[in-house]
Amino acid sequence: MKRLALLSFCLLAAAAASGQTIASGTRWFNGSAQYDATVRPDGSIFMYSMDEGQESEFLLVPVEGMKNQFRMEETDNDGAIQPDEVEKEATVKLMRQDNRTVLAVYDKAGKLHDLYSRTTRDKRKNLAERWLDRHRGIYAIGAPVSESGPDLRQTIVIGDGTFTAGGQTATYDIETINDYPLDVITVHGTSWEGSWHLYQTRYGLIARPCTEDEYGYFDNVEQEEPVELYWVDPSKGRWDWLSEDFNTRLSFSKRTLRLMRNSILAKHGYEFQSEDLKAYFNAQPWYKPAGNNAAVKLSFIEEMNVALIQAEEALPDDDRWITEDIGLGDDD
Repeated sequence: MKRLALLSFCLLAAAAASGQTIASGTRWFNGSAQYDATVRPDGSIFMYSMDEGQESEFLLVPVEGMKNQFRMEETDNDGAIQPDEVEKEATVKLMRQDNRTVLAVYDKAGKLHDLYSRTTRDKRKNLAERWLDRHRGIYAIGAPVSESGPDLRQTIVIGDGTFTAGGQTATYDIETINDYPLDVITVHGTSWEGSWHLYQTRYGLIARPCTEDEYGYFDNVEQEEPVELYWVDPSKGRWDWLSEDFNTRLSFSKRTLRLMRNSILAKHGYEFQSEDLKAYFNAQPWYKPAGNNAAVKLSFIEEMNVALIQAEEALPDDDRWITEDIGLGDDD
């Protein structure tokens, strides 16, 4: 693992694009906010976002003698939100690899803490796609706090706007507030008709019936039993979306983050020495050991996601925003 981590660091260092520039009018998305870039006469880049009437902004100031490297500095607009990294003397590197262009934000210790990906889509589409990445797939229904595990005869398939239960397919809507997806879907048909709050777990999802209040928020129906959904997609892993797009704002426990990070390696057949990881991945139908860890090569997206997860893992859970549910039958 140390050899692979060193290789990852070298690849990231080599990814800084020679001759790349940040042009006025380009859009940059970091998973929750989308910024427009404007190049100023002094060569600094003004990054600006307006969301729900609230301005967010910061400056990228070129580092003298360092190509494609910037300091992140605050603007003189006291009413605007400035990223937390501004106060941490963050260094921002412009990188391009595999036809992807990103602004990678590093702290003084060299840890990757945020990432802005260049995009041509509007924020609404980016947010919706991010939600779908994390939820679509095949799940098996498990009874709450059941020792028998999931019922493989009853599967749920969450697709792009379609919801299949018991062989019947219906449409669903992702509920939003001000374009931001909530973890709530409203199903239009099948025995699942209604609104469901979906909580991420290490093994899948917990679905809790909910109702909309007068303000557009959704409250769980306490007297209704939640349903645990276990990931059983035979063709791909629970965390395959970490190989498909850059992912920030990973609000999972450190234990789950470790599993996510190693799932990226497992997708390429990496063979593990840790007994818990070996047991977990050997039980996955999609996992095919490659037999040669030295031959494992990660994509640029995967490299960046590994670095983002490692930075999150370095922080105590008490210092992080975690939305993950431990699971109805999971006591740890």
